[in-house]
Amino acid sequence: MEKEPIRDKLIGVKCTPGEYQTISEKATFCAVKNATYLRNLALNYPVNSRVDQLAYLEIVKCRADLGRLGGLLKMWLSNKERRAGLNEIDVRSLYKEIEAKQEELLIIADRLLEVAK
Repeated sequence: MEKEPIRDKLIGVKCTPGEYQTISEKATFCAVKNATYLRNLALNYPVNSRVDQLAYLEIVKCRADLGRLGGLLKMWLSNKERRAGLNEIDVRSLYKEIEAKQEELLIIADRLLEVAK
């Protein structure tokens, strides 16, 4: 296992107060320090915003919730007494809609990650 080289070289950058504020805001938006933000930009590393990361996590959580909802629906339907007054076509369409929404969320989450790169 290779050790990562120690970063011990410092590059000073002078900028105007407006430039400093802009850099600071963008670095904060990405949840990194100013120096890390500038290094990542200079070396063409991906700079992911914190908002993108949080949005992705929320989408993944929603997809998981839909999966649990589908599981509960299956469990509920396995009891004949509970499903006595239900139309089978309505239930199947509801289940298919849940599955479709899960796939849609997965596609959106993947697109979000691609945009963030």
